Amino acid sequence: MAKQRVLMDFWLANQPKDNLIYKDTAWRQRDYFEKMGHMLERVSGQSVELEVAGSHRSKSVILPVVEFKLPNASIVVRDNLYNFAVSVTSPGKPVPKAMLDAVSDGEATSACYCEGFPQERVYGSQDQNPEQFTTHIWDKDLFSYFMVSFGKLHAAPKNTAEMKPAI
Repeated sequence: MAKQRVLMDFWLANQPKDNLIYKDTAWRQRDYFEKMGHMLERVSGQSVELEVAGSHRSKSVILPVVEFKLPNASIVVRDNLYNFAVSVTSPGKPVPKAMLDAVSDGEATSACYCEGFPQERVYGSQDQNPEQFTTHIWDKDLFSYFMVSFGKLHAAPKNTAEMKPAI
């Protein structure tokens, strides 16, 4: 995974103070996002680059807005320790409604709930454009499921020329 130190560098520059109740949760968030990047890479079979697209503050802790970049798609996400705001860019591969229905209400998300997002990365609802939308996902397990599904949607085609027939 390209630039895997990017989150560590962010955390080192924005270390939560020792007296903050949520400082350990913040460190676990960094580990979780790194794991999601590795998982997305493994499921999609493509290189995934992590970037810090912005920052926001939740529970007095400075947290990153992370972008997961695949060659032809991206996900921008922030976890405010309550829910995930997620912006999806999936040109040419609309995200199936059933995939999002499993994890989100699919409603349009106001920019005020996308703390730290670059303004140009907050979109309308999936109903308006299933290839580029912003939504909320309310739970870490559901976000993990969404990431696996997104990785499968963007899986690199298998090179069948290299496959040898079984004899």
